[in-house]
Amino acid sequence: MHFLSLLFPLRAHLTSYAGILIGSSLSLQGLVATENLRTFPNVEGKNLHGAVVTFPEAFAAKAYHVCLIAFVRQQQNDVDTWLPKLDAMVAEREDLEFMELPTISRMNAFMRWFIYRGMRSGIENPVSRTRTITLHLDKEPFKKELGIKGEEEIVVVLVNDKGEVRWQSTGRWTQAKADALLETLHADSSTKKPALEAEAG
Repeated sequence: MHFLSLLFPLRAHLTSYAGILIGSSLSLQGLVATENLRTFPNVEGKNLHGAVVTFPEAFAAKAYHVCLIAFVRQQQNDVDTWLPKLDAMVAEREDLEFMELPTISRMNAFMRWFIYRGMRSGIENPVSRTRTITLHLDKEPFKKELGIKGEEEIVVVLVNDKGEVRWQSTGRWTQAKADALLETLHADSSTKKPALEAEAG
């Protein structure tokens, strides 16, 4: 997919860096205290079927979602490195889904319509249309709530069904990041299962 080329001006692309794990797991950046866990902001977007999607409520559909947040045109190549890997993960885990979130500043209705039509015409797969949700918003508060420092790299976020951020990284797919993501999924879901069983009992 190349929908970002319809959205963003050219911008220099910086080198990817190692992922940062949020929560109780160690990463190359060290340990992040659980009290510093973030929640996905309250925002709305529109998928390529024309449906309005509200966050974090949309995350209730699955136990976990991976969100690929992109800001500029050249980042499409980085987004594409994650897609086949996430497709494989989703095929293996019933509790997992992923979304692509092109994130751009607010603009007038005509420009939103123009971008939407361009993206829709370039993406025919109905599943991809559902997963592609454009966010038109005030980017600074959005980035602040997620601890995003800049827009030079894509941001990859794992959230649970409550919208709580369990893991966060930046840049292109690497095996190390995939391993960290899967480790977090395994650890978090293993913790959640006994709690659900206790509630059911």
